[in-house]
Amino acid sequence: MNRHPHENHERASAEMAQPEFGIIVASTSRYHEKKSGKEVTDESGDRVVAAASKAGFKVTFRTLVDDEIHEIRYAILKSIVDVRCDVCVVVGGTGISGRDVTVEATRPLLDKSLPGFAVRFQLESIEQVGSSAMISRAVAGVLRKSLVVCLPGSPEAVDKGMEILIPAVKHMLFIARKD
Repeated sequence: MNRHPHENHERASAEMAQPEFGIIVASTSRYHEKKSGKEVTDESGDRVVAAASKAGFKVTFRTLVDDEIHEIRYAILKSIVDVRCDVCVVVGGTGISGRDVTVEATRPLLDKSLPGFAVRFQLESIEQVGSSAMISRAVAGVLRKSLVVCLPGSPEAVDKGMEILIPAVKHMLFIARKD
């Protein structure tokens, strides 16, 4: 009987422990609201938590940072290196305005990039929101054998990104951790 070449990978990845997620929301406005003592709502971050939890994954790190390269990088490294999250999802700052620096903060940290995630996200986003999807710069890659995924900040974009990411997480981690 001929087996699909990835059948063993899929079986092994299905047997992996449930991945732990870190969530970073990059938002200048929410960051300054929080700093001033106001109660901050974070619908997009809440949606990442909901999607990860629904899949049976655990969220072990969550933070809100300003749209500053050094703050985003610090939070990513804290999530992956200190907290040892398997997946770090960064929400916000992926557009083309001057304040959108999540992509610039993240790319230099990655050991390997996963352009297929961004391509699929872009194609499905165009179907959902039309040509405005062209200004979104979703990014995914591997840092220290963990996944880092950067999504736009809108709740709908987060839903789409998590819909793409969740079914593939364990398999991607399995492959990233192979020697």
